Amino acid sequence: MTTARSQHTATALPGDVIVLAGGLDSNGAALAALEVYRGGSFHAAGALSQPSLAHTATALSPWEVLIAGGQIDAAGQTLHDRTAIFDTGAGAARPGPPLAQPRSGHLALASTLGGRPVVAFLGGWTRTAGQGATALVSIEVLDAALLQLRTLPFSTLEAHIDGAAVELSPGRILMVGGYRDTARTRLAGVEVVDLGAGQAQPVADLATPRARMSLGWVQGQVVVAGGVDQAGQGLDGAEVHDAGSSTWGRAAWRLSTARSEARAAEMAGGALALVGGLAGGAAQAAVDVALPGASTTHTTRTWQLIAPRSGHTVTALAGGTRLLIAGGRDARGRTLADSEILDGLKAGLPGGPAPATAALPRGPGATPVILVTGFGPFAYHARNSSWEAASALDGRLLHGYRVVARLMPVSYRRVGPEMARAVGELHPAMVIGLGMGDRGGLAIETRATNLVDSSQRDEDGEERLGQPVVAGAPYTFDSRLPTTEMLGALQRKGYSGWLSPSAQGFLCNYIFYWLVHTYSLGPSPIPTGFVHTPPPDDPYGEQELADATLVIVEEAARWRAQQPGQPAPGP
Repeated sequence: MTTARSQHTATALPGDVIVLAGGLDSNGAALAALEVYRGGSFHAAGALSQPSLAHTATALSPWEVLIAGGQIDAAGQTLHDRTAIFDTGAGAARPGPPLAQPRSGHLALASTLGGRPVVAFLGGWTRTAGQGATALVSIEVLDAALLQLRTLPFSTLEAHIDGAAVELSPGRILMVGGYRDTARTRLAGVEVVDLGAGQAQPVADLATPRARMSLGWVQGQVVVAGGVDQAGQGLDGAEVHDAGSSTWGRAAWRLSTARSEARAAEMAGGALALVGGLAGGAAQAAVDVALPGASTTHTTRTWQLIAPRSGHTVTALAGGTRLLIAGGRDARGRTLADSEILDGLKAGLPGGPAPATAALPRGPGATPVILVTGFGPFAYHARNSSWEAASALDGRLLHGYRVVARLMPVSYRRVGPEMARAVGELHPAMVIGLGMGDRGGLAIETRATNLVDSSQRDEDGEERLGQPVVAGAPYTFDSRLPTTEMLGALQRKGYSGWLSPSAQGFLCNYIFYWLVHTYSLGPSPIPTGFVHTPPPDDPYGEQELADATLVIVEEAARWRAQQPGQPAPGP
């Protein structure tokens, strides 16, 4: 990590991109610093406008994180109502709309309201002049598309300070435990908040009311484990929620040590990992993994972290079989700047994990990758020349790089996450997107526009007219590929092509702009760009089109190999 920190937030985005925000430094002071885990390492990513802890951080889009509320000092004397939107492409945070009032220790969940994606802010506490600390039961929602905040006309039943929440179904949020008041003298119960119906209803309480516990899903069932009871004593028991009857049953298993503040992460195979935490004021190293079973008979396996941790974060990486554990405090109370990856946590896998500090590097001698993408058939197009050209190049070795082709969905909603998954898996040195364009030759796109404006519907039936690709971002971005050199190489080989200043208003321009914005602007930029291939057999047959596309990809690879830090030229 670039900064030692504890009590921070870690928010996962597609492609194993994780944003760390705020927290406490080694001296116990609040932090403003941001950093991003990407490509197996951490990178400094600027700072918030002020230090923050006890805030929330929620994925707003495949490339943005919404950071809201919190306090600027460890004692909680100064709370704030600010929000910030961190953009992983720009590598910077911009102001978002303010909350209705300062709020700390609250809960935030991505949900839906009226069919629209929202982020809901619930509970917590505030501090006002003359009134001191006050528990909050108000609910605010941010429209994720319009970036507008409003307070709903109903409230939660309790503040659930140091509690937990999970979305049961779209718009229905289960809030569990925590404290009712800022003095933390009374434990809260359990309620379901229905955003669409505009009401909060109490449901059956936990058998053992608790705060500072872990909450997550095990094979479709909500599980609560550990925490502290009314007397502040650590708990080792777990309870399972029955969604049908809204009741709780005691789980047959227990944590290996009674503890609070264990971090929960949902894993492959429906398992739930409960990592680290506090017992008797000391950081713990235990990792308990609840494995799927019938009703309350889930079983557990237990492993150990390299270093005991509390106040850390835990994030499941792509595939759900590895965990990234970052920062926190060790058993001696020292703030940590290191991280661990636990591998081998897939449910049912015998034996323990193979933990390693920091990220697992790419193996020695591995060939770096150029990612080339194309689209499949859509609308009345039974064939898509972009995928035919891309797939023909898969596996080619060009100037020390291996070409990997990936098929992208013709979908506004799904193409970004799918591209992010490919980039996160492959860590490419360059990305070249292909799409099917006009007849006559290859159009090498030179400029992406922050505007989607096409009556053509995608394969999900979605139409976008006059909408930005990324709200608030610049109107245009230039291609990060050597477009002039690519055209020259194409013409020298006798193929038809041109430099195009517009990728039009449909999905090709959308993903072109998204690629540059997401991957070509940050602290470790990846060159990205886009090329339109002509329709099948107009003018080139399938093999001739593959040969022409190879020419421009090879020229781009030649250019990339000449950049600092790239492999020596190869075949």
